[in-house]
Amino acid sequence: MSALVWFRRDLRVSDNHALYRAVASGAPVTAIAFGTPQQWLSHNDSPGKISFWLANLQILAESLAALGIVLHLEIVADFAAIPDAISSFAIKHSCNALYFNREYESNEQQRDDAVSRLLARQKVKVIAFADRLLIEPGRLLTGSGGYYTVFAPFKRSWLGVAKISDLSPLPVPVAVAAPVKSGPLLTAEMKAEMQLPGWRSDLWPAGEAAAQKRLADFAGTGLAKYHELRDFPAIAGGTSLLSPWLACGALSPRQCLSAVRPDDNKWPAEGSGGEAWLSELIWRDFYTHVVVGFPRVSHSQPFQKKTAGLPWRDDERDLQAWQSGQTGYPIVDAAMRQLNLTGWMHNRLRM
Repeated sequence: MSALVWFRRDLRVSDNHALYRAVASGAPVTAIAFGTPQQWLSHNDSPGKISFWLANLQILAESLAALGIVLHLEIVADFAAIPDAISSFAIKHSCNALYFNREYESNEQQRDDAVSRLLARQKVKVIAFADRLLIEPGRLLTGSGGYYTVFAPFKRSWLGVAKISDLSPLPVPVAVAAPVKSGPLLTAEMKAEMQLPGWRSDLWPAGEAAAQKRLADFAGTGLAKYHELRDFPAIAGGTSLLSPWLACGALSPRQCLSAVRPDDNKWPAEGSGGEAWLSELIWRDFYTHVVVGFPRVSHSQPFQKKTAGLPWRDDERDLQAWQSGQTGYPIVDAAMRQLNLTGWMHNRLRM
């Protein structure tokens, strides 16, 4: 019998709780990931984002192969098709345990619940881990037992819990077998069917090593002045530019926290660049806690219910002008042109 690791948005071998625990179980390990073209469409995932995810997945496959683990990629329509696909895979490969790292959005939770129910009937053990965030949803609640809606008290609570928690990154697990051969995950037929474009690989090179290099560069040259430069979109290097790797999981938040806290016994000084960037990592947790506490925001409903009735103007020409950066408002146009050219937009322009 073997352990199956299901990769989603955690495309790395270092500091990966599901992978680490599967290897530690002592069983043979295999891995799986799913491409879901119809789900990507329904979630409005951009072609560039999908291409970047697939490129990171390919590099992950090579890293796993060096550990003696084969990564299988299956293409199914959407999340609803995954339970049966995993069930069939588990039977075919004699898997008696499934390991994965939790995701928190509504559709993702429904998918994982369906997988867990089906595998339970097959007597396959399902083991889920807190990995994607620094502090798991449910650990930080208000005095009345609800989820926070305001960041400042959330941050105070977060720091209180974080300072008594072990947030150290896990190492790369030991190899489970001799290295295996790793070929292309996508066949020519898959590529032709999905018709995905490339992305700015010169700006966003795929892979865990590229993510670690970008983090190290930022920690060495940008972190100290982050609090001074982050609000100015025209300044190159004013922010970390790490969001693409965090989004696909080629980089973990604990690895980012370690860059802020090279000495595990010390937290960054108040008013420092490190303290300002730590706040951004806490914001990242906060937004996911909001998603869990208020699931409507995963369904295109506003967090502030009173804004649901705001009137919207339906003008295709103005929409296209905004999308192409041709509104005549310089800061708006600069933001959209940056997004179109690079696939990324500065945080202050997004706000």
